[in-house]
Amino acid sequence: MSGLVIEEFWHLNNYFYPFYRFIIENYCKQSIDQRPCLMLDAGCGQNICSISKVPEGITVVALGVSRKEVCFSYQKAKKKDYKNFFFVIGSITSLPIKDQNFDICICVDVLEHLSNKNKAIAEISRICKPGAKFIGSTSNSLNPLLLFDCYMPKGVVRVLTEKFAPGHYERHRRLNPKKLLQALQRADFHVKNMKLLGFPPFQPWLYQFSNRKIPWYAYIWILLNKITDKRPLNFLKEVMVFQAIKNGQHQLTTTVNLN
Repeated sequence: MSGLVIEEFWHLNNYFYPFYRFIIENYCKQSIDQRPCLMLDAGCGQNICSISKVPEGITVVALGVSRKEVCFSYQKAKKKDYKNFFFVIGSITSLPIKDQNFDICICVDVLEHLSNKNKAIAEISRICKPGAKFIGSTSNSLNPLLLFDCYMPKGVVRVLTEKFAPGHYERHRRLNPKKLLQALQRADFHVKNMKLLGFPPFQPWLYQFSNRKIPWYAYIWILLNKITDKRPLNFLKEVMVFQAIKNGQHQLTTTVNLN
């Protein structure tokens, strides 16, 4: 599958920071070590797939809850003549899939949209084979800006969001690193590692791919991102990226880092 190549780093003028989508791409590349391989994309949205490159020989089942978005994704895949993609309309909390079918599951920026996250993770565990990989990302409730979003009046947050990141407002229910780890373990996953990374609450690509000057509030985020690069303050980062293995075949050590 060809498409947009996810960059390893984003930059704001002279400041570079790791882009969490690249970490997910890397985890997937490392995990797809067998042919044939069946992968579930739990929450593809309007994209053909949540990752930019899928190796040949990998069959992908892309699932979304919105009929309109799934049909849009299907049409895009059809135009590109991708034969290894299948699209399903359904909820992650009640997957229309038989037990122990998948070798790998990805769930990128979806869990924070769900009211019952534990049920969703349990469902993903159910459809994963023993030893299957579960790779995903979600926002961190310990981040100060996300805490502000959760507890300030909705109208205030909506106005601010429309100013700094128009079209992206939605009040989320989020996990923190400890609760995410516990939810994965309850669902019979062993977490290989978990990384916490920064991601601006505005649209950095507007400044990376143009000559536009970055706004004053970007420098506040850059300062906070530098301060939270090391423990224990890294628990204030915006995004959690995780890689887990189903069914306890290997006892693995959980790590939380930025490397």
